[in-house]
Amino acid sequence: YSFDTEVFSHMPYKNDWLAYCPTIIDPPVAPPTAPSFVICEVPKQDFEDIKRSISNVSVNSTKLTLAKQIIGTKKCFTVKQIAGIIELFSIESSRLEIALYSYDFCINTDDYYQLTETFSTTGSKDKLLEFIRTK
Repeated sequence: YSFDTEVFSHMPYKNDWLAYCPTIIDPPVAPPTAPSFVICEVPKQDFEDIKRSISNVSVNSTKLTLAKQIIGTKKCFTVKQIAGIIELFSIESSRLEIALYSYDFCINTDDYYQLTETFSTTGSKDKLLEFIRTK
């Protein structure tokens, strides 16, 4: 387009043409915007409500079912939140079942080994660590 200035005899017209062409031929590109995404996490107040709901159930099998339902629905728990749910159970096998079930709904699985601290038996700790190793 710089060669097109030859059709203009008046210098201001040439300059106007040179200023105009880049905006049409090479329009300015807007900078890319950051992608918008939702952070996956269960807010603190929701977690407190979840714990309260689970702890209000006295029958272990019902408590286990409710906990799994909530974990599967909310999906975005931290290891500390999962540990908080595990601590609501008094039966070791239920605690282990919740720990194994919750893995796929945890947002920081690199720290999942920390859940071994919630178990009182070595067997449960070993089962959890073996499960993590196979994932």
